[in-house]
Amino acid sequence: MRVFSFIFLLISLQLTVATAQNIENRVPNTAVPFLTLNSNARISAFGEVSTVSSDFYGDAGLFQNGALLEKGKGAFGINASYRPWLSRIVNDMYIGDFGMYYSWKNKHSVSYTYRHFDLGNILFTDDTGNPIKFLEPKEIFHKANYTYHTQNGLSLNTSIKYIRSKIPNNTSLSGSENEEHTITTAFAFDLGLSYRKNLKWIEEWNTPINFGATLNNIGSKVDYRFGIENNLPTYLSLGVLAEPRKKIGKSLELNLALAYQVDKSLVPLDPTLDLNAIESISESLRDTNFSTELKDVIHKIGAETRLEYLDQGFIALRLGYHHQHEEIGDTKYLTTGFGLGFKGFSIDYSKLYPTPRNHPFEDTWAISVSYRSNLFKN
Repeated sequence: MRVFSFIFLLISLQLTVATAQNIENRVPNTAVPFLTLNSNARISAFGEVSTVSSDFYGDAGLFQNGALLEKGKGAFGINASYRPWLSRIVNDMYIGDFGMYYSWKNKHSVSYTYRHFDLGNILFTDDTGNPIKFLEPKEIFHKANYTYHTQNGLSLNTSIKYIRSKIPNNTSLSGSENEEHTITTAFAFDLGLSYRKNLKWIEEWNTPINFGATLNNIGSKVDYRFGIENNLPTYLSLGVLAEPRKKIGKSLELNLALAYQVDKSLVPLDPTLDLNAIESISESLRDTNFSTELKDVIHKIGAETRLEYLDQGFIALRLGYHHQHEEIGDTKYLTTGFGLGFKGFSIDYSKLYPTPRNHPFEDTWAISVSYRSNLFKN
């Protein structure tokens, strides 16, 4: 019998048909779960908070909430990220992101993001365990984004994604690439909102506040030819961030950011239901009682201390925490990292510290590089 890698089945694709036990344990099955992963080092170090962000980071809208894109008259930026995945278990899985954005007239922003999830080499064997061949599953998406900025601090966003998944086909290992793999495609869209307001509670301290909300991965189901269509990992996120700022002399500014975000899955527990995207969201909110629905909420906390020198450079230290209820996935980890920037260029690094130890996420790190510029700055 030809078999997939255990890791590939258990962690990467989550394609097993849901059973009564799955429903009892509140673990919905979804396709292409890489849509919920993050490779950006700055976000990772900040507790994976990405629904809200400091306005200092103009490229924040390239990721979860497109409404966070920089508001400017000619602002341009690019970002590239790399994150090895499950490196404690395998050495050839990784997530890579590339994105760019442009803003004009202080009203409009557009962006493009590409994500590549490489699941490494999957070894197929025969009934007696003898190797047959290696196949290389991959999943990608392309995302186009438009954001409209109002004059009162409100930004609204819509994004569309084209998703492509290529996984090994367990029925043919001797044909063409299309015969050896199951290649599926899907479309999804995101909605995002961001509201910013500046408060001054303490003398000499300005405190920008950011409220954000997103509805991500609303779209068509994915058919892996396993006899059932799988839902996309649709979810709702709400977040708030406060960032007190204080001038230090004529050249320095100290920034202290604290953020909190909650994520709620909007995927029904029963994948056999013949529902469209909107019906699936409605069903996910009433397929268990309220107390159980609350257990489905993921909590994220991020903190950052950043010191800026004029418009020339900065140094930032970050800390965060990700918490998921033990009945849902029991994923808990501490995040740390730092960032350095000089004349528009910046580099960020992050690392995860799961609890308990010896977790598959242990030794997970990420690195990102970026550049931003105001094309019409005098």
